[in-house]
Amino acid sequence: GLVERRGFAPRAIEGAPAPADGHWRLCLTVESDRPCEPLRHLMQKNHDCLQVEITACP
Repeated sequence: GLVERRGFAPRAIEGAPAPADGHWRLCLTVESDRPCEPLRHLMQKNHDCLQVEITACP
């Protein structure tokens, strides 16, 4: 809901713990005409989130 209210339509989500450190790696695929920076800032505000990377889908 929060991502959608910001104008990003979720299309896929995948997650699994990394073998090296046990931290979860999450991949959220969204569709939007909006710039991605507001979404990155929103995700970084999550206290459990250690890092956010934005990449374009092919």
